[in-house]
Amino acid sequence: MHFIFSLLFFLNFVGFGTPSQAQTLVNPVKKMKYARLMIKDKKYLKSATALIQKPFLNSNEIVGKFESVGKKLRLNRDGRGLFAEIYAVTMKGVFYYLDNKKFSNPDWVENLLVNFANIYRLILLNELNDNTAAIPDSWKKVFAAEKDFKIRLSSEMMAATRVHITRDLVYALIESNTDFKSETVLADYLLIAKALKRQTPEIWKVLKSYGPVREILPLKWEEAILVKGAIFWRKNSWSRAEFISEESDLEKRKILLNYLEKYTVDRVREITLLGEVIR
Repeated sequence: MHFIFSLLFFLNFVGFGTPSQAQTLVNPVKKMKYARLMIKDKKYLKSATALIQKPFLNSNEIVGKFESVGKKLRLNRDGRGLFAEIYAVTMKGVFYYLDNKKFSNPDWVENLLVNFANIYRLILLNELNDNTAAIPDSWKKVFAAEKDFKIRLSSEMMAATRVHITRDLVYALIESNTDFKSETVLADYLLIAKALKRQTPEIWKVLKSYGPVREILPLKWEEAILVKGAIFWRKNSWSRAEFISEESDLEKRKILLNYLEKYTVDRVREITLLGEVIR
């Protein structure tokens, strides 16, 4: 089932195009705005890392910091800014629900958002600082895909989204002292995923700012697949986090988290392989 959802998600974001169109995506250094990591002058990285050096203390910091670091990377043709900018756009959808008091447990939501964002913030910071030893294997595969030019732009976003939901969200749920037995907490958790629906047009805009993006399904279908897929992955992460949090033996919990990492690596591998085949 997880492979089917990965396939649907991937096909949702990519088109097949002509051979010449495919070459445009395979050889971004020549033809795309987005030449990724070919810049020799890396001075911009210093100012980019300064933006995310300190942990976020509240959710209001997330959008501005990720938006700024993503833009700085993009303007220097560094593709690692893509997910940061998409993260900022998606968070704006969550703020709509927060501002309109749609959550039953706003304090818990705030705590989860901050913990979730800080996990990615630290991983991105380590990547930009070339501190590879501190980067999880699943994220290493995501960043490697960006550097190798082997897969489509949209599948890079897919891979990052998959890792962040499947792996990072489990850690964030546990860190946030989640009451897994509460129906209102679960409802709030699933409502966060629906924020994606509001932001789909903005997500497309971010993708297009990095290079050509072609759609093979009507926008409404794409939105439905995006939201349903995100909810499906989030439900699985909720169940995994609940199961792991109930394990009091720290060694056994470590084994479970190691298994989660291996599982996530396999899911990313599926997406990147599809990204190489359909490009």
